[in-house]
Amino acid sequence: MAKGRDRKVRPPLAYRLGLFFGGFFGLRWVPDNHLGVVYRMEMYHDLRGPGFFWINPFTQSVKQEVNLGPDFIKTHIPSLQTQDAVQLGLRLALAYAFDPRLLPREKALVFVKWSKEIHRSIVTDNAITALQNIMPQYRADEVCRGKVFEKIRENLVDQLTEQLRSLALEPMFAMVLEVTVPPPLQNTFTAVANRAAYTHDLSRYELFELNEVRRRELYEVLSTLPGGIRYLNVTGPDVTPQSWQVSRPASPQIIHGQATELPRADPPQRSRPKSHLWTPTAEELDDEDD
Repeated sequence: MAKGRDRKVRPPLAYRLGLFFGGFFGLRWVPDNHLGVVYRMEMYHDLRGPGFFWINPFTQSVKQEVNLGPDFIKTHIPSLQTQDAVQLGLRLALAYAFDPRLLPREKALVFVKWSKEIHRSIVTDNAITALQNIMPQYRADEVCRGKVFEKIRENLVDQLTEQLRSLALEPMFAMVLEVTVPPPLQNTFTAVANRAAYTHDLSRYELFELNEVRRRELYEVLSTLPGGIRYLNVTGPDVTPQSWQVSRPASPQIIHGQATELPRADPPQRSRPKSHLWTPTAEELDDEDD
């Protein structure tokens, strides 16, 4: 898609009066950033302007004007391969200018007849070719995060300058407007963004609050599973001190093809340590005498 720049510019009223009377004597005028293409005997002769200039009204004529101002193009390139073999799409904005005065006469007489659509098509095709050579230099994550936009822009302008110089087309700037990624990669980016947001939300909780949040989330998940309701009455982990815990066999005994559960052993009694601050009771003294 391109924006036109061929709107006819009308001269001021005083200029129009001068052209009305001076036109009979060969006075012509073209606006700023424009050139008048002068033909002599229906053949290309010269480029004149901008402003007022004289021609021979009997043998010469001005049949067209060339706009020297910038022309803008927006284009979308759907598939460009990166360094890590990922296909990305780019939406670009390009600006260029056409100046036939940079061409020799034999080329200018041909190129001034080309329409703006032809110029835009040439610039777009060369931009696609240049980006196919530029994009394999960068990884997909660098492009998607915009870290290499400036390098892409500079390389694109440099390559277009080299390719279009012989056609009097001069690229002025390029801008990356949008990066489009394939659906699988887009889903991955979405999942990463969701995890980052979830982690940010969890950072607001204390550790004991996180345990409570995770426990409730686990209960919600189990409640949705078939038969998961039986897990909801399970108590939390055993927090008894290590010295009070008794290990159990890894598996029950198998007797005649049936499993029998072993009886749970009673935890051992732990005696209270004595110290110089401890005073024995009467019962303990009687036990020591016995």
